[in-house]
Amino acid sequence: MNEIAKLMNLYQHAPLTTRLHVRGRWQLFPFPALAEYLPGKGVLLDIGCGHGLWAFYAALLRPDCVVWGVDPDEEKTAIAQGIARAQGWERVHFVAGLAAQAELPSADRISLIDVLYLIPHLEQERLLESAVARLNQGGKLLLKEMSQYPRWKFAWNWLEEWLAVRVMGITFGKHFYFRTEQDWQQLLQNLGLKVKIVYLDQGYLHPHILFVGEKV
Repeated sequence: MNEIAKLMNLYQHAPLTTRLHVRGRWQLFPFPALAEYLPGKGVLLDIGCGHGLWAFYAALLRPDCVVWGVDPDEEKTAIAQGIARAQGWERVHFVAGLAAQAELPSADRISLIDVLYLIPHLEQERLLESAVARLNQGGKLLLKEMSQYPRWKFAWNWLEEWLAVRVMGITFGKHFYFRTEQDWQQLLQNLGLKVKIVYLDQGYLHPHILFVGEKV
């Protein structure tokens, strides 16, 4: 059984809505490309982990990594923690709460995947500042957001997010707080990170973009 089949199989006893959500998320998101930036060992902290899809994928790919996920949605983290317990994975942990306030370890990789656009700009900056403070020296922050180009992909993404957030209530939030690529890059540089931009939208309907910030 390959990693994708193993990953989907983890959710076999989860509610139907959760199973449909994670399958759709996998199809729409370039997780394999993002996996290139996982450490061989150490600690990964995923902020805004949801049902744990990225955290579990990382755990499958990196058996020597300790994986933590944190999310304000108690229902989602409870499902993820239940799966981790069922697998007997003592190195995989999920916490319900706000990342800036929760008791979490320092990490070699910290990921924020499609999270910050739902948070007001000042809170984005505070959350990133607290994340960088938890990042070990030489560690990397993986900030996955949506580019505003090409414009048709951005428009499609905006419509889809509007439906998910405002109509169906799948994701917490009421408003969108997008930034330009230049804004994200400057924000991370202001926090002392060396920034690399990686475009991940080829072959996808959404304008996926990754900012890799290294703490040097």
